Amino acid sequence: YFSTKEEIVLACAEEAISRIEKAAFAIVFEDISDIKSMADHLGELADKMSPTMRFLVSVCVSQEYGNKVKPYLVQLAGRYPYYTKKIAEILGCTAAEVEPYVHLSILALNNYMIFNERALFLPQIEAAKKGLMQLAKRKR
Repeated sequence: YFSTKEEIVLACAEEAISRIEKAAFAIVFEDISDIKSMADHLGELADKMSPTMRFLVSVCVSQEYGNKVKPYLVQLAGRYPYYTKKIAEILGCTAAEVEPYVHLSILALNNYMIFNERALFLPQIEAAKKGLMQLAKRKR
């Protein structure tokens, strides 16, 4: 199916991005009505997906593949506004209000998966959780 090692590595990197993205946002959309549960499930996902993220990071920082995987990351970042808008609709707020918490949650999840250190994850996810809970309360 692949003619070079590079094609294999890039296909694996693209698949890693897809798996992490789908799993994380599936949790968000399933649990958004219970933000505490959502944060807990994201932590569990980070535990599970940490090896996948570490592989992805190793590809991204490599001299051989780093620039070649960037378009996949740019495409992922281009989907963040869509997710932000969907979350805002669910919470009954604007995308501008929810955007910082979406990005903070993504950062927290990424840091935890890369470094596998809850001390990096907890303050960020707690701040995002607090902000999202405040937005959700306004809806009620």
